[in-house]
Amino acid sequence: MGLPRLIIQARQAMLRGNFSEAENCYTRVLEATPGFYEGYIERSWAYRKKGDRRAAMGDLEKLLSLTEDYEDFEFEQKVPAIEFRALAYLSLGKSFSEEKQDSAIGYFTEALDLFRLLNRLVDSPELTQQRIEVYFLRAEEKHRRKQYADAIDDLTEGMQIAKELMSKAIPVNLQLKLRRDIRRGYANRGFCYQQEEDYASARKDFFELGGFDGNYLLGMLHVVCGPRRKAELYLTEALKFPIQDKNPNTVENQQRISAGQMILSLRQQKASKNN
Repeated sequence: MGLPRLIIQARQAMLRGNFSEAENCYTRVLEATPGFYEGYIERSWAYRKKGDRRAAMGDLEKLLSLTEDYEDFEFEQKVPAIEFRALAYLSLGKSFSEEKQDSAIGYFTEALDLFRLLNRLVDSPELTQQRIEVYFLRAEEKHRRKQYADAIDDLTEGMQIAKELMSKAIPVNLQLKLRRDIRRGYANRGFCYQQEEDYASARKDFFELGGFDGNYLLGMLHVVCGPRRKAELYLTEALKFPIQDKNPNTVENQQRISAGQMILSLRQQKASKNN
C-alpha cells in the first residue's frame, strides 16, 4: 500500500475510533518517511486516545528534535518545520493543561512565539486563527491559576487579532470559527473581569456576547452585584431564546434550569420582603 493511502487509512481509523489501527498505519508511514512531521502529531493523538501518555509525549519530543535547527533550514523547509514545531508545543500545552500542570503555560507561550514568527513569514489566515486559539488556551490556564489580569490581556489580544482577520476576505468556514472565537473571548474575559470585581467591564462584555449566553451571564452577574431586579429581567430574557439541543445534560440546558431556579428564588425573596 502506498504512503498516501496509508495516511488516509490512518485518518479514517482515527475517525472510527480505531486508534490501534491508526497507530500501526502512522508507524509504517514514519518508518518510510521519518521527516513526515504531521505523522508525529497525528500518531501522538492516537497514543493519547489509547491512554499511552508516554508514547504520545515521545512523538512530540521527537518532532521537536527534528525541527530544533529550523533557523538553518531553507525557506521551503523552514515554514513547515516552524508550523509543526508550534503544533507540537501546542499539543504539549493541551496535554499538561488537561492534567492541570503549571508547565502548560510555558508550552503555550513557546507555541505562541512560533505562530507569531510564522505570521511574519507567510500570510495565512488559518495560521493566524491557530495563534488566536493559543492566546485563548493560555488565558484559560491563567484563569485557572487566578491570574485574571494576565488572562484578560491574552483574551483582549486574541479578540483584536480575530476582529482584524474578520475584516479581510477569508473563507466562510474560517469566518464562522472567528465568530465563535470572539464570542468565547467575550464570555471568558467577562468572567475574568467579574473575578476582579470590575463589574462594569464584565457587564459590557456579557452585553456584547448577547443571545442566551450573554443574557444568562448578565443575570447571574446582577445576582452578585445587583440590582436584583435586573438579574430577574436578564434571566427571563435568556429563557426566551429557543432551545438549541433537547439533551438535558448540555451546558446551556443546565444553565436554563439554573436560570429558572434563580428567577423563582428572586421572586420568593421579593414576595417575602413585601410581606
